[in-house]
Amino acid sequence: MGPHVPYLSTRTLTQLALDERERYPLASFATLHHFYVDDLLSGAVTEKEAVELLVRVCAWILRFIKKSRSPVSRTFGYLKSSELHTAVVTIVRLIQVEFPNEIKCLVQGNPLPKDNKLLPLSLFCDSEGVLRVGGRLSRNTRLSYDQKHPMLLPKNHEFTRKTWERPAGLELFALVTGMNAMDKNLFRTH
Repeated sequence: MGPHVPYLSTRTLTQLALDERERYPLASFATLHHFYVDDLLSGAVTEKEAVELLVRVCAWILRFIKKSRSPVSRTFGYLKSSELHTAVVTIVRLIQVEFPNEIKCLVQGNPLPKDNKLLPLSLFCDSEGVLRVGGRLSRNTRLSYDQKHPMLLPKNHEFTRKTWERPAGLELFALVTGMNAMDKNLFRTH
């Protein structure tokens, strides 16, 4: 990277905000008024808003990357639910690097070692590479896929704490609390 990277990133953001001012007035305003060099200095009032903002910003970034790689397939307008889902999956996969041994075993098709603390959770990797909890809930046909197989998050991660306090969407995640995780009301739903 050369010495001009901060300038180029700032210039690109400014031009994008000016070009898209009509279609995305709020994003344009935030980009033009809440950036210093290449850092966004905007935020949220509550932790719930911060988590939602993180997911939305990630979704916008993923859309931008997709557009820049394939200018033919353009997506315009508001974020779609599939884009928000992809953003959540991306964030969770980044957090799940804290489970390298479990992911390696499951991706290679090997069972977890018998002394692994997460063995009682019947973990599996889904088609998107997300570590999920299996078990008895999978037999309940009235539950959604995310309710039957919550995404696994480490208990002490900042995102986990913020998401767990969030009143809606708790059924998407499971916390790792140790050997007695299943006995400690691991799956909370609203």
